[in-house]
Amino acid sequence: MKYTAQGFQQERLIELGFDCVDVEILRFIVDFYKTGKMRLINIDGREYFWIKYKYIIREIPIIKIKTLRAINERLLKFVKAGLMIKYIDRELSGTMIYFSFVEGELYRLLSKGEPSEK
Repeated sequence: MKYTAQGFQQERLIELGFDCVDVEILRFIVDFYKTGKMRLINIDGREYFWIKYKYIIREIPIIKIKTLRAINERLLKFVKAGLMIKYIDRELSGTMIYFSFVEGELYRLLSKGEPSEK
């Protein structure tokens, strides 16, 4: 078995129930986050990021997702798996959903060491 997928430990991705589309979206978010160009807020000492769902759809056409709802479901899958938490900000101009990586969980997905022999 190939040890990694998009730089993440494949065994751990499988344990979390992620598929190839999830992995593409996650890699995109991690890379975009590292650019420092995401909208960020700080709530109680935790940094949250916001990303426009239309941007994900436009930038990753290979995933063939066309709806904002489908992107939202993928991000909520990351929350349910314990990789992220969400914060809902009900502004006057509308509702904004921010996400934050759970400390240590993203690191656990990153490739390191050698693959285990089975």
